[in-house]
Amino acid sequence: ARVFKGHFNDVNSVTWMDNTSNIFATGSDDDLVKVWDVRTIGKGRSACVGGFIGHEHGVTCVSSKGDGQYLISNSKDQSLKLWDMRKMSPQQDFPESNQDKQRHDYRWYPFDRRRESRRSNKDHSLMTYVGHKISQTLIRCHFSPMHSTGQQYIYTGSGDGEVVIMMLLRVKLSLAFPTGREITRDVSWHPYYQTLVAASWDARCIRFHHEQEAPTIKTDAESCLSEERLR
Repeated sequence: ARVFKGHFNDVNSVTWMDNTSNIFATGSDDDLVKVWDVRTIGKGRSACVGGFIGHEHGVTCVSSKGDGQYLISNSKDQSLKLWDMRKMSPQQDFPESNQDKQRHDYRWYPFDRRRESRRSNKDHSLMTYVGHKISQTLIRCHFSPMHSTGQQYIYTGSGDGEVVIMMLLRVKLSLAFPTGREITRDVSWHPYYQTLVAASWDARCIRFHHEQEAPTIKTDAESCLSEERLR
């Protein structure tokens, strides 16, 4: 077994970047997404080869597109970010530690993103999506399947009991499927059919199929606001 050290706080999620066994990414409560290359082990270098800065609070989930280039991350700062490996920040850009930073307790208190958000000049994310809620648990996010959607969507659970689906490179429109009053922690999109299954905190699993009633459409004012409007 090999141990990879480099985060300052709990590591909440990990994902392989492609089908090889060389590069993986992690998300942590130190607000960082880090990228690791196992091929650097034993060569006098850290296995951490870079990562992404931009989230203001802990990262609850990282998920790769599977092409070795793109990944997304969900965060307690109520945002989901799209990253490109070609825009990865070097290790020297990471803070030495942020243990003294005042932490938002997402288990009990809402995070006011409009009031608190300030985009860092080290934030190289391609897109920032908001409108869903990250509260009380490590809510997951994913790319939609290649076979049935061409991976043109990203989707996530939400603390308000919804499944939120967003166009990959648009912030003007999202679809929200209500699951109930409790938190939707995770969602899975079938690899070949337009069918999703959501896991809810009300002790239910909910299946959505394309023949169901059309989902609610949220405008950008209600859902995926662009980062420009938040500055």
